[in-house]
Amino acid sequence: MSKKYRPYFTLPELHTILSTLKVDGTATGLIRYLDRYIIDIERGTRTPNHIGNPSLAEKLGFSPDEKEIPDQQLIAEQAYYAWTTHPAQCSPATISIARRHAYENDLLTPEQEQAYEHEQGITWMNT
Repeated sequence: MSKKYRPYFTLPELHTILSTLKVDGTATGLIRYLDRYIIDIERGTRTPNHIGNPSLAEKLGFSPDEKEIPDQQLIAEQAYYAWTTHPAQCSPATISIARRHAYENDLLTPEQEQAYEHEQGITWMNT
């Protein structure tokens, strides 16, 4: 008798797992199982095994849908990468996000940091 365990995944997580397995291509039985599992979920023939309680922010209506707010850190990192690899192709908004990310993460030279602070009106009191 084999023991089986059930983790709880969201539908997007299941899609990620399935697409990763399909790239590898070695676990064909698991790919078929997950593919069918996802189809059942999307058709509504499989009900959730677990529905988490909403957070306090969600109860108060402050927490928007995950799809509405992208990961700000990832956006900042992508903007920084674009700015450092292809600065001529960046929009002013992308450059602004990238420079702020670089400033907040100590990625600027002292001269660049001083110029950024001057442009932003950041002043430091000498003690």
